[in-house]
Amino acid sequence: MQQMKIQDQVDQVAVLEVEHLRLHQKWEQEDNLYNLVIQELLDLEIEVVEKMIIHLEELLVEAVQVELEQEELTLLQLQTLEVVV
Repeated sequence: MQQMKIQDQVDQVAVLEVEHLRLHQKWEQEDNLYNLVIQELLDLEIEVVEKMIIHLEELLVEAVQVELEQEELTLLQLQTLEVVV
């Protein structure tokens, strides 16, 4: 009778060890998945920032072009005034 109780306890410990290992593997898989999701989000964030930088550079180039065009127009107006005067 005592030996059966001991064997039952040994069996219960074995079941608990298997369950512990299964849960540990599940946690590792979830952790790996979490890390993959985080990496994907970081990659997307980098992509968005890169696109924003490109767009800002394009806007800056456009603003400089407009500024140059305005300066050219001002210069032409001054030259026209000099000719008139």
